[in-house]
Amino acid sequence: MSADSAAFLALQLPSYLRGDTTPEIAPEVRGLRLAAPAELESTPGLKLPISAVAQFADEGRAWPGSLWDHVVAVAVDVRSNQMWAATLANPFVSPTPFPTEEESRAPEAPDEDEEEDAEGEGEEEPEVDFTPDEPPAATKSGADATAPGPAQEAAEDDEPRPTLEAVGITRGYAHVDLRLLLGLPSAPARYWIHLALGPYQSNPACVTVVRARETE
Repeated sequence: MSADSAAFLALQLPSYLRGDTTPEIAPEVRGLRLAAPAELESTPGLKLPISAVAQFADEGRAWPGSLWDHVVAVAVDVRSNQMWAATLANPFVSPTPFPTEEESRAPEAPDEDEEEDAEGEGEEEPEVDFTPDEPPAATKSGADATAPGPAQEAAEDDEPRPTLEAVGITRGYAHVDLRLLLGLPSAPARYWIHLALGPYQSNPACVTVVRARETE
């Protein structure tokens, strides 16, 4: 068994924390990254572990519940061309359903007659004189209190403009047994694996399941 395979087989599956086999992803990248062992031995208790990381800007987050409920894992047997696919659903997070048609419907505007009736109800409040005893200092001198001065304008120009990093980043990790998730056979095979979330595609990974070596 290679050191690469041993690191993946030592994972606690499933897990949704960063681990030794988690692939690297640059801070500016938005998308998915995948890592998997290059070779595994075919055994009755075969596991096909994969590690993934997803990174997106918070402002683009449009999915309810766990991020992994919407990431699809796809495995294709190169020899038979058979394909398996399923979402990397996180069993530790309860899925949040999409709002129903009734919940997503905008509230109806109140009738004008009802508003007038509501405004007319109750006792009349006495008028209160809100005239200040003396005007603010800025009004005394004739200056516009709302107009920014040269110093304020210069300070605003020096302030950095909001960037994508300022809104925050959603980053998630996943380690799952792809054989258990997809129901893959334990027989020798070669799989091409990738992840997908809408228009985003991860890097592909090739995993070869070889016949178990006989021990002396």
